Amino acid sequence: IDKVKALISAQKKIYVSLAPTWSGVFELPVPKMVAILKKLGCYAVSETALGAQEVSIKCAQVLNNAQNGLFVSSACPVIVDYIKYYRPEFADCIVPVASPALTHARILKETYGDDIAVLFIGLSKKISDSNKEKVLKGIAIFQLSFEVIWRLIYLFIKKDHISCWWPLYPCNLGGILIPIIALINNTTLKKMFYLFGFVGACLTFAIPEGIFSSNIFVFPILKSVLQHTGLLLIPVFEFTIKKFKPSLSGFPFVVIGCLIHFINSEGIVRLMGFDGDYMFFNSGMPFVIPGVSQYITLSVFALLVLLILSFLCDIKSSINTLKKLLKKA
Repeated sequence: IDKVKALISAQKKIYVSLAPTWSGVFELPVPKMVAILKKLGCYAVSETALGAQEVSIKCAQVLNNAQNGLFVSSACPVIVDYIKYYRPEFADCIVPVASPALTHARILKETYGDDIAVLFIGLSKKISDSNKEKVLKGIAIFQLSFEVIWRLIYLFIKKDHISCWWPLYPCNLGGILIPIIALINNTTLKKMFYLFGFVGACLTFAIPEGIFSSNIFVFPILKSVLQHTGLLLIPVFEFTIKKFKPSLSGFPFVVIGCLIHFINSEGIVRLMGFDGDYMFFNSGMPFVIPGVSQYITLSVFALLVLLILSFLCDIKSSINTLKKLLKKA
């Protein structure tokens, strides 16, 4: 909307490419719809169906000259994005023809000049990028606000020492860092902390013994649930909207993030006088190997899980990384 307002303010000639789906929302006759758009500042209105007609002709030409196989129309951007991101093995099946909206925009520019602006109006269930950003910022701000609020409650209501503000556990540190990283949108820090936070939160919900230690839904349980939900939600949301994707090439940063958590929970907190098992090295998780230090067992297991997940999150990129490493070797 802001872009359209800017175009109107700049007195650009705006040609509307109006998809037929508009009639499913606005119960108006065509002349009235056109009049409303012109009153809002648009110069002219044309039907996207003109672009769809040309796309259909080009698709027919492609299919007539192609061998038997699977073909997916490029008409729907949502479907195209889904295939490219979630089912890349079918990306080559997408017909190499522009969408009706883009084709119609090209027709309008060829007819009325390159200096015009084309505004496409249609319905889609796809959430706009700006709205995705707003949702992400909302989650991050809520998470960060909660991290401050529960510390204030512990400090002034429970009368805990000021040291309760320090993030003793990895989830405490992640609960502060991950929403901040999401807000500043730092890719390097995401590589360092997102995957570790996600795995830690998954393990907490899967093995709640000693963490969710009460059968009553008291505030400490609520705090842990909300904190670990944030550790899950932010990385998963960024992954699903294609804003951040872990890969094997970023695994060295994951290791650095693990070291920072180790230094915090096993080093800094010891200097502060705390002696708890904050990284669960004495918990027996996930298993115990007789004669082997649990520090080694848990560290190797954690790094192996993070390595596998890094590979699986972006298989194509990870395979390319492996090929490059093998060539150097």
